[in-house]
Amino acid sequence: MLVERFLSEHRGDLFSKAAIIRALGGRINNKSLSTILDYLEASNKIMQGPKGILWIVSEGKKAKLLMKEAIVF
Repeated sequence: MLVERFLSEHRGDLFSKAAIIRALGGRINNKSLSTILDYLEASNKIMQGPKGILWIVSEGKKAKLLMKEAIVF
């Protein structure tokens, strides 16, 4: 949820894995990030390429409201 929220809030920006880890304050390790990114790519929410990782989902107002009110564990 943390990675998904970060990428959705920065849609249109390309990030490397290292940049995501730094932006999240080191709260996630590389192996966990790779697993999360593979899931997000399989669910068609991101694209991973040689230049970086890009959020590609367009969210409606209702989805944004649900994300805002979601409980983070």
